[in-house]
Amino acid sequence: YEISLSPTGVSRVCLYPGFVDLKEADWILEQLCRDVPWKQRMGIREDITYLQPRLTAWYGELPYTYSRITMEPNPQWHPVLSTLKSRIEENTGHTFNSLLCNLYRDEKDSVDWHSDDEPSLGSYPVIASLSFGATR
Repeated sequence: YEISLSPTGVSRVCLYPGFVDLKEADWILEQLCRDVPWKQRMGIREDITYLQPRLTAWYGELPYTYSRITMEPNPQWHPVLSTLKSRIEENTGHTFNSLLCNLYRDEKDSVDWHSDDEPSLGSYPVIASLSFGATR
């Protein structure tokens, strides 16, 4: 599906129904909630500092900076995340080298509408997204 056309290109979404079944998804969520080193980070918008309304964790060989937040390298991928990464790569034909995890604790947590357009992601980044837990 094409979802937008902008000066930087066309944004497309490919949906893989049943990529993870419900029982496995519940198990994955339980493992990740328990084992991932979640942190609530400080964001900066228009020179105002605020607590991000979610928890995050970064996996990758290099640091990652967005919205003036820098996450330190973390090359020690959780085994569940490594398995999911391999499955995604097999299904998409793309290779992924990093992962930003977001944990939304309740209906008050969120992420703003945004573009993944940081220079470190390259000119035409491919983003894989999985969502576990309650429907929003």
